[in-house]
Amino acid sequence: MKNLTKSILLSSVLVVSSTCALAAPYVSGQLGSYGYGDNNVFENTFDNEDGHGVTGRLAAGYRWDISEILKIGVEAGINGYQNKNIDAGLIDVSLKRFSTDALGVLTVYPTSKFNLFAKGGAAYVRQKLSVSGSMFRLNVREDNIVPKAAVGVGYDICPNINVNLSLNHEFNRDKMVTFVSDTNPMVKVTGPSINTGATSVLAGIQYTFN
Repeated sequence: MKNLTKSILLSSVLVVSSTCALAAPYVSGQLGSYGYGDNNVFENTFDNEDGHGVTGRLAAGYRWDISEILKIGVEAGINGYQNKNIDAGLIDVSLKRFSTDALGVLTVYPTSKFNLFAKGGAAYVRQKLSVSGSMFRLNVREDNIVPKAAVGVGYDICPNINVNLSLNHEFNRDKMVTFVSDTNPMVKVTGPSINTGATSVLAGIQYTFN
């Protein structure tokens, strides 16, 4: 029995050591275009009435090689979005957006260098809406945790460097909220959430440490 227990413990240590040996940290950077609205990815990407803006993402993560074909990982990212100015006639409207995310990653290699990947998790989104006219100015901010998903393709140009193209979407929250003015806390307005869905197309590069 003691010999069996020792064998099981030794096998467990070897399995864990082998798994850790196959794990590798990585960093990535992406840049592209985004549109916002509801959860209609097609309209946000190709038919956004307010136009598109520039967005970028920096991320770091850890990847485990399950096999030569299948990889899994986790990563955290920071997303920056170009401010959006909306034409609303006699008033000026601007929307600022920033988010961070935590995602699980599944990567499949159909060939030795070409890969397909999918990501899913949650994003913490902060949006600020500014509305101003000749006689007033109102600034409101809303923070939300929303689902986030991404799909993409990549290519290993060398063992440590991968270039990729992805479609990313942060979902919106459909709810009623109470906004408080930044300039006058006594001014409160109840209305639909200002949190919009945001869809981005990003091109990027990833470096894996071995």
